[in-house]
Amino acid sequence: MELNVIAWLDDDVATLAARRTRDHAGGNRQVVGRQLMGKKLDQQQLWAEAQRRCRLSDEAVRMAKELGIGPRSLIKNIPARTQQWKSPVEDWVRDLYDQRRRKAARKNPGIDTGEVGL
Repeated sequence: MELNVIAWLDDDVATLAARRTRDHAGGNRQVVGRQLMGKKLDQQQLWAEAQRRCRLSDEAVRMAKELGIGPRSLIKNIPARTQQWKSPVEDWVRDLYDQRRRKAARKNPGIDTGEVGL
């Protein structure tokens, strides 16, 4: 009896995981950053997925990488319909990047902020 239960559980683990990600009560969410068999996607694919799902430009992806924000974090911060107060991910990344540059310029006035003075 015990062996039959274990065999049944082993056979259905992948289908249960697939069903759980597909029929998640929160909507059409998918497992981010992992395939069903537990293999990691490589980083380029994760960044491409984040860029597509968050509608990011190449420059915004570069900024996010400089800030140390990972692709999974970007995807998690996509605003839901009930989060009208939340800005789009691209605007959020740009704001964080600008804040970081202003803070660094205040700490070290000799650092070039990228502005051209005539």
